[in-house]
Amino acid sequence: MKKAFIVFALFAIGFLPSFQAQHLNCGADYYEQRLFEIDPDAMVRNQEFMRWRDSLLLIAIQQKSSYPKVTIPIVFHVIHEYGSENISDAQILDALAILNRDFQKQNSDTNLVVNAFKNIIGNANIEFKLPTRDPMGNCTNGIVRYPSFKTNNADDESKLVAWPRDKYLNIWIVRTIGRQGVAGYAYKPSAANSPFFAMVDGVILLHDYVGSIGTSSPGRSRTLTHEVGHSLSLDHPWGATNNPGVACGDDGIPDTPVTRGWTTCNLNGSLCNPPIIENVQNHMEYAYCSRMFTEGQAYAMRVALENPASDRDKLWQTSNLSFTGVDVTAPPVCAPVADFSANRRFVCTGDNITFTDRSWRGTPSSYFWEFDDGSPSTATTATANVSFSTPGWKTIKLTVQNAAGTDVCVKQQFIYIRDNSTAPLSNIWESFEDTQSDYHWWAFDSPITDASKFEIVSGAGFTGNRSIRINSFDPPQFAPPFSPNKKSEKDYFYTPAVNLSTTSGNRIAFRFSCATQATQIANMNDVLNIHASKDCGKTWITIGKIEKVDLITAGQSNSFFVPNNANQWRLRSFNIPAVAISNNTIFRFEYINGGQSNNLYIDDIHVAVAASIDEFYAEDMINLFPNPASNYSNFTIEAENLMIQSVKIVDLTGKEVMMIDDVNANKTIIESGNFNKGMYLAFIQTDKGMVKKKLIIQ
Repeated sequence: MKKAFIVFALFAIGFLPSFQAQHLNCGADYYEQRLFEIDPDAMVRNQEFMRWRDSLLLIAIQQKSSYPKVTIPIVFHVIHEYGSENISDAQILDALAILNRDFQKQNSDTNLVVNAFKNIIGNANIEFKLPTRDPMGNCTNGIVRYPSFKTNNADDESKLVAWPRDKYLNIWIVRTIGRQGVAGYAYKPSAANSPFFAMVDGVILLHDYVGSIGTSSPGRSRTLTHEVGHSLSLDHPWGATNNPGVACGDDGIPDTPVTRGWTTCNLNGSLCNPPIIENVQNHMEYAYCSRMFTEGQAYAMRVALENPASDRDKLWQTSNLSFTGVDVTAPPVCAPVADFSANRRFVCTGDNITFTDRSWRGTPSSYFWEFDDGSPSTATTATANVSFSTPGWKTIKLTVQNAAGTDVCVKQQFIYIRDNSTAPLSNIWESFEDTQSDYHWWAFDSPITDASKFEIVSGAGFTGNRSIRINSFDPPQFAPPFSPNKKSEKDYFYTPAVNLSTTSGNRIAFRFSCATQATQIANMNDVLNIHASKDCGKTWITIGKIEKVDLITAGQSNSFFVPNNANQWRLRSFNIPAVAISNNTIFRFEYINGGQSNNLYIDDIHVAVAASIDEFYAEDMINLFPNPASNYSNFTIEAENLMIQSVKIVDLTGKEVMMIDDVNANKTIIESGNFNKGMYLAFIQTDKGMVKKKLIIQ
C-alpha cells in the first residue's frame, strides 16, 4: 500500500457531540514549521524511521510474530487551578485500567467488532504501570499535581516538569487546549526524535476525556488509547492528518483498509473501495465506537518500541522497570505532599471561608490547620470553615501526616480581608499621586508568585508621575515550548468600596496605556475585565471588557514598555448597571496575559455620577479627525457621551474663521475648503462645558 509520510505531526482527537470543530487545523502546521526552522533534517529522520518500521512490520506480519508482554512506566501530571480539572486519583486509575485492557486485547467489547475484522484484532501485549519511584528515587504513586494557570489554553508550554522520556511515558491533564475542538494530542517517536523536544514528548489530554468516570464519560474513555497509539508511531487510518472525510488515504499498515476516516459509527461504512468494509471501530478512528487495533497496528507499535527514536526502546528494559519501581510486588505508602485551596480569597470581616485539603501523592491520616487571626485559629479536619475579624492579608498553614511522613504547606498573603465596618466612599477620584498614602484599601492579588503583578509605580502616569502597572513583559522564547511562560496568567486589583445607592447614572472611567510584543493582530490576546461586586466578592458582575487590539495603545515593542507621552494613553468608561448598584460596591480589574504581552498601566480611576465624569473628561471625550486635515476635504468633530452644542474656530490671531450654532448632536462634519494652511483653535461648547482643541490644516 502507498505509504503516507509526515514529518512532524501534532495529532489531535476530540470526541464531541458535533464533530465539525475537528475539521479545523489541529496545530500540526504550526509545530511542524518550527521544527523545520530549528531542525531541517527532521524530514529525513522521519522518513528513515518509517522505512525502518515498515520493513520490520512486513516481516512480523508474514511470520505472525508473537511478542512477549512488555511493561512501560507511565506518569500522570495534573495541571490545575483547583477546579474540576484537578481530577481524582480514582478517575486516573480508571483511565489506566481502560488503557491496559485496550493494549492487551482484554476489553470485553471486542465481541462487538464486525465480522470483517474479528479475525485480525491485534494484541499489542503492552502493560502500563504507575511508577513507585520518581526520577530522583523518591516515593511516588505516579500521579503528580501542579497548580498552574497553564491548564488553560494548553499546548506544549503547559507540559510542566516532564519526567525523563527514556524512563517514563508522560501524560499531562489540563482544563482546556488552545486549539479549538481538540481533546488531546501526542507526538510520534519520529516527530519528537530530537533531544531538543524531549521536554514536550508525551500525551496531553483534557480532564473530561480521561477515563470513564468523574468528569469524563464512557464515550470519551478511549481518547488516551488513541493518543498513546500515536506516541507509539500509529497514524490515523486515513493517513497522517487531522482531517477525516476529506480524501481516501491510508496509514501504511497493510491490514487497515484505505478510508477517508469516520466521525460517526457506520459499521458497514465503505466509501473508498466498495464493497470493502472500512475499519470504523479502530482505536485510531474518530467514530466514537472504537473497539480494536489491527494486528498490523499492534506489530507496528511493538516495532517502534525496539527503535531508539525518542528513547522508546529504553522504556521497557528490565533495568528501567527496576529504576522506576514498577517491578515491585506491592506499591509502598508515600508521604503526602501538602496543599490546599479556599472557595474565596477576597472576603470581608466576618465572612465564612471554606478551606479544603488538596494534598497528593499519599493520603493524609491527620491534618493540622493554622489560620492567622482566624476563628477558629486551628482545625484538624480535611476541610475547615473559618472567618476573620480583622482586615488585611492572612497567612494559612496546613500540616499533613501519614505513616510515611509529614509535610507542611504555608501560603502567605493567601486571603484578603476587607474591613466591613468602614464606611464606603461616596465616589473614587484616584490618580495615585499621594505618595504619603499607603493605599491599603486598594488590594493587589497575584495568585502566581512571580514578577507579573499589579502594583503602584512611579515614573509613568497620565496625571502626574504615578499609576498602577502590571509587569507582563516576558522576552519571547525560541526553544520549546516556543512562547512566553505567562500565557493565560491572571492578576487582579480591587478598589475601595463605594456607596452608589444614593445616586443614579453612575459610571466607572479610567485611562490605560499598553504595548505588545506581538507582531500580528491574531497574537494580541490580552484581556482586561472590569467586574463589580455588591456582596463583598461572593459574586462578580462583568461590567466592561477591553481586549486584543483594543487594549494596545502604544503599538509593538520588544523592550520593557514605559509610556512617555499622552498619545499612548486612552480613556475608557463603562456604565455601572443597576444589578451592581449598592451601598457597598467593589470593583475588580482582572488582567489575562495573552502570551506575547508587554506592560499595562492604569491611571485616573474615577467612579462617580456619569455627569461629573463626563465634565472632568470632556476634553478626552472630543475627537477631531483627521488632524492634520487638508484644505480640500472635510473633517469631523465627534463626542463620546457628550452633546455638541456649538463650534467656533479661530486662527492664532483670535480671528473667527467659522461659527456653527445649534448643533445639538454628538457629531458634526465641517467643510475645510475655505481654510488656509496653518494652525487653528476649535472652541467646542458641549452640554458639560467648553472644550478647546487644536486643528492643523495642511
